[in-house]
Amino acid sequence: MRPQLDDARFDQMYMTHRDAIWSYVMRRVRRDDVDDAVAEVFTVAWRKIGRSPDPDEQLPWLYSIAGFIVRNTNRSSVRRRRLWGKIAVMPPVDDPGSDVQVVRDLEDAELLAAVSGLRSIDRELLRLRTWEELSIKDIAVIVDMSPKSVESRLVRIRRNLARMLAVPASQLHTVRPGYPIEGGEQ
Repeated sequence: MRPQLDDARFDQMYMTHRDAIWSYVMRRVRRDDVDDAVAEVFTVAWRKIGRSPDPDEQLPWLYSIAGFIVRNTNRSSVRRRRLWGKIAVMPPVDDPGSDVQVVRDLEDAELLAAVSGLRSIDRELLRLRTWEELSIKDIAVIVDMSPKSVESRLVRIRRNLARMLAVPASQLHTVRPGYPIEGGEQ
């Protein structure tokens, strides 16, 4: 179809069936999710306007689309409630004072500078182990090395970093990533 005919066809479909679709969705999802779900139904209908049925068959077609959207919305809602439940029982995070944060930022900058001086494979091994918290066995599969090789390289990497930073290697086991900055790592 031509764009003008598609526009007219969609406008007619929307004006004719929006209330029925809104009611359908309203009876099936949480009130907070209704408007977004209805918008998604008509977004999908717009994308498929060239394949939409004749006007007398559009409402069942829209109900079919709405059924998929309702199921997805409800799954998302369940996941969101579970996540909020997990967050609710988490202990509050102590906010360090600004003086502590300045020291941490300097230490992080020093550590990141040292890590950036490593070979790319060593950086990846360190990230997989420390940031992703993967097992030696999983890392070995990812980088196609033996677990013993991965383990020995990680020991050597930590020892080298400790020497570069003049800190005990045991403290490098507790390093965790910061939040990513837009466009790359922190």
